[in-house]
Amino acid sequence: MRASVDRSARAGLAWWGCARYLGAPAAGSLGLVLAAGAMGFLTLNWPPAKIFMGDAGSTVLGFSFAVLPLLVWVEKKPAVGFFPLLSVAMLVVWPFLADGTFTIFRRLRKRENIFKAHRSHLYQRLVISGKSHQTVTLVYGGLAVIGSVLGWVVIRGFAWAIPLSVFVVLVLFGCLWRWTVESEKRAAARQRMTEG
Repeated sequence: MRASVDRSARAGLAWWGCARYLGAPAAGSLGLVLAAGAMGFLTLNWPPAKIFMGDAGSTVLGFSFAVLPLLVWVEKKPAVGFFPLLSVAMLVVWPFLADGTFTIFRRLRKRENIFKAHRSHLYQRLVISGKSHQTVTLVYGGLAVIGSVLGWVVIRGFAWAIPLSVFVVLVLFGCLWRWTVESEKRAAARQRMTEG
């Protein structure tokens, strides 16, 4: 999905900024390379898409973003703790992390096979309900920007940063869930009107 490419570009830039601030050049370079690669790919993936990333590309990106906090920590171990870096790692990709986790638990509750293909992520449900790919991509990108700003606040070391981040993410995810449910209700009502 193009939102994951857009998110990767934003997350790479966020890690580049955090690593520069902390004085971790190797991690900063990796963040910048990931951002540049994702932005280049996005030019071909924006609607109408000419190519799609698939699982192989997203797995490499996911692994790279998982390694970034470790790389910063190894470079700047005495200066910064691992828990704040892990918090930043989650915040810069929180829309997809929250959506994926929520979807897995929701499918488990419904006793669905979580290893079987599906279209029940919130971003997929929004598109199915009639929202454009561009709209969903921009919303998820905006949420990722908010996560990146929160990550910056965490990395600056403010004591209240993590509780604030948790609160903001929960509120925003609640809004995203509500938007999805309302969009599905409106789509169902339109469907009933066309059938009746």
